[in-house]
Amino acid sequence: MAQCIQINQDGTITALSVPPAQCQAYLLMDSTDYANVMAAGNIWAADQNQIEQGFAWGFGLVMTCYLVAYGYGALISFFPSK
Repeated sequence: MAQCIQINQDGTITALSVPPAQCQAYLLMDSTDYANVMAAGNIWAADQNQIEQGFAWGFGLVMTCYLVAYGYGALISFFPSK
């Protein structure tokens, strides 16, 4: 359970009755909440190599389909239509 806290000028910590979603100070959470936040953040993490591979595969697939279709269109245009 997360708790909104504020550090006072004299160094003491005061718990606030503000909901965690509206907390403007510090948010104190237990280890389970922290582990869940870190796990959720790592779902979307990708390194540079994965991004480059995804772009190369996506671009290569589109270009390959275009070139194959262009080749078939050029081959079909050799034959007269009736």
